[in-house]
Amino acid sequence: MPEELQESIFNPETIAHYQKSNPFKKLHAIVYEVLENAIITCTIPPGTRISSTQIAEQFKISRTPVEDAILRLRESGLLCTRPGKKGLYTISSTETMFDISLSDLFEARTAIECRAAYRCAQYNFDVDLAKLKALANMYYYSFEKNYFQKYALIDHNFHKFIVKSCGNPALESMFNTIEKQSRYYSIRSQAYIQQLSGESSLKVISRQHMNIYQAIESGSPEMAEHAMREHLNYGLMMCMRYRDVDKSP
Repeated sequence: MPEELQESIFNPETIAHYQKSNPFKKLHAIVYEVLENAIITCTIPPGTRISSTQIAEQFKISRTPVEDAILRLRESGLLCTRPGKKGLYTISSTETMFDISLSDLFEARTAIECRAAYRCAQYNFDVDLAKLKALANMYYYSFEKNYFQKYALIDHNFHKFIVKSCGNPALESMFNTIEKQSRYYSIRSQAYIQQLSGESSLKVISRQHMNIYQAIESGSPEMAEHAMREHLNYGLMMCMRYRDVDKSP
């Protein structure tokens, strides 16, 4: 990892910020949260070797809380070993996260989000349709303008808004359980989509959020469920494609 990137993530100011927000939060929990977020958002690139000594030096803290955080990250699946190499590395796109396979993750997302879309269309009078349309438009224009720097955030916010708007706290709770994994793969997709700028296949996915919105706005539960399923199936296909690219020599 470049030294300037390390310094932007691992610095005493970051620790101070967390401690100001929650003075009772333990140091190892702060380090864990900082590292977890940096790995999930790919601020630390996939496949990066993690050094507790360097991180402790950058944070200007002892190694013990850093090593405790690294142990938790390994247990959660965000760090792993490499054959024939020493140390721990951030997971790559070809590896599973939190012991959940890509297909299992999307199967869970499909079950949760298709039902959420169905309920949003069924009870669309309780949905902020103007906000949902704005989120769908932001997604569409990111493709139209080939501006993908915030693609992952826009995509995630759209899906989360639908689940939060569906009126079923159990579905929202289940969505929150897999939210970190979903964010990670969405960010990985963003990097891959940037490489495909101009490819005809992107025209298909660019309209999918709007298709879901229109089905919800028109009060068509079956259409909303179908549009969400089609979108998630396409998302899984995109994830599988970039995984295959990363696996190639």
